[in-house]
Amino acid sequence: MPQATGKFRVALLPTIDGTPINGEYGGSGLAIAKKIPDGKLDAAKKFVEYVTTNDEGIDTRVSNGSFPATTKTLNQKDFLAKTTLRNTDGSDNEFFGGQKYNEVFSQAAKDVTGKWEFLPFEPYARSIYGDSMGLFFSGKTDLKTAVAKWQIALRNYAADQGFSIVSR
Repeated sequence: MPQATGKFRVALLPTIDGTPINGEYGGSGLAIAKKIPDGKLDAAKKFVEYVTTNDEGIDTRVSNGSFPATTKTLNQKDFLAKTTLRNTDGSDNEFFGGQKYNEVFSQAAKDVTGKWEFLPFEPYARSIYGDSMGLFFSGKTDLKTAVAKWQIALRNYAADQGFSIVSR
């Protein structure tokens, strides 16, 4: 959505008591297909090794949008100072309006705890996200209304599935 460029910022999640805490969701994996063509297995293994253990290979992955998997990369000055994303055509995108967004992401990564739990119906929650939030992203409603609509849909689904709803 090009019209959203520059309108977003990142922030650490607020907590009830102000203690920095974060959950981790994401990651990636590299795999080599079982039916790789003859003569290509060694090259594939070397490539995976290069982009996961070699500083230049890791930097290449990160500069193309992968999140750092090493604290060394996560704390690099160049990574922390970034203010633009890279479009698929290689051009820069000011999506976060000039914010040094990786400073926030780096801190969030340091605040990850093992206490995070997903909803027991997380796939459903994700599947309906666009039903309400899509209206916000396309400018058809405000954020508060979109989030409220998503929350109502999740509460209704949870109740239909027999979950107890606890309000705080």
